[in-house]
Amino acid sequence: MFNLLIPYIQKKHSIKEAITTLEKESIYRLRYEIYRRELNKKNVDCDKVGRDSDFIVDDEDELDNSYLFYLGDERRPFATFRLTIYDSGNIPKTIKERYSLGNFPEVSDFRIVEMSRGMISQNSRKGQIMLSMAIFVYLFCVRKKIEIGFLYCA
Repeated sequence: MFNLLIPYIQKKHSIKEAITTLEKESIYRLRYEIYRRELNKKNVDCDKVGRDSDFIVDDEDELDNSYLFYLGDERRPFATFRLTIYDSGNIPKTIKERYSLGNFPEVSDFRIVEMSRGMISQNSRKGQIMLSMAIFVYLFCVRKKIEIGFLYCA
């Protein structure tokens, strides 16, 4: 029965990859909206707060192995997350330390993904949005032949 629901959920909550500057800036603005205005966080773990102080941007956002995704309109997304893929034998030291991968040497032979900066705007935290995001991430990982995934909550 669950297999019948997946296409319905995917169609209802379409997830798009942010390609254009407009899409990316809208995501950075949503991050600011949630971290600074809603959660009132002063010390957000990020590389820069952007133009007009209404962006939260990480250097990881621009990596070739990072993908930004969002739900909603390109000018006003209501949910977002980033997936960063690390190929086997090419996992940065910061990632190895973050997840204590030194304790698991066999992981260096795996292709891994890190999901980060995942968030849903306050008015949209209902229904099947998180389920839709989880299904999308799972199918993305299957297509990209990911062997291990980590969720980073900064």
